[in-house]
Amino acid sequence: MSEPGRRWRILDEAHDALAPRFAKSPTSLREQLLLSRVDAAAQVLGLNFDATFITPATYDMQQTYMKLRWAVIPHWLAGDGPVIYALPPMHKSDVLPWESWYRDGSGKLIHHVHYTAQHRQSQGTWQEGAGSLQRPPEVMGVVWHWHDEPSMTPALALLQA
Repeated sequence: MSEPGRRWRILDEAHDALAPRFAKSPTSLREQLLLSRVDAAAQVLGLNFDATFITPATYDMQQTYMKLRWAVIPHWLAGDGPVIYALPPMHKSDVLPWESWYRDGSGKLIHHVHYTAQHRQSQGTWQEGAGSLQRPPEVMGVVWHWHDEPSMTPALALLQA
C-alpha cells in the first residue's frame, strides 16, 4: 500500500525519464495494462495482477481485451480507492462488456459486468447520469444490463472456457 495520506496513486518514474505513458502503442495486453496502471490498482485491491488479468485469457482473447480502453479512476463508493475499468468501443457494447473491479465501502471485492443488451446473466439495469467525474465518460447516459461476477476473471475469458 502507498504511504499514509497518499491514497493509492503511485508514480515511480524518474523525473528525468517522464514521457506520456501511451506515446508508443502497447504490443501486448500485459504492456497495455501496465501503462494503464492496472497492476498498481490491482495490488491495492488485493488482486493478483497476472492471475486475474493475464493468464485466464487465451492469446486471441488477450487481443480482444487489447481493443478495450483500460482506465483506473478513484470512486467515492470505493472509499476513494481505485476502480479498474475495461471499456469496449460503444458500437460493440452489446457483445463486448464494460467491466469494473473494485472494493466497496465495506471492503468487499466486486467485479461488475455491463452490456448495452440483456444477457442471460443480467441481474438488472443501471444508468449513470451525465457529469460524473468518477466514471468514464463513455458510460454516461446509457442503459446498462449488469451482473455481478463472483469470480474476478474477466468476462470474456469465462466465455471461452
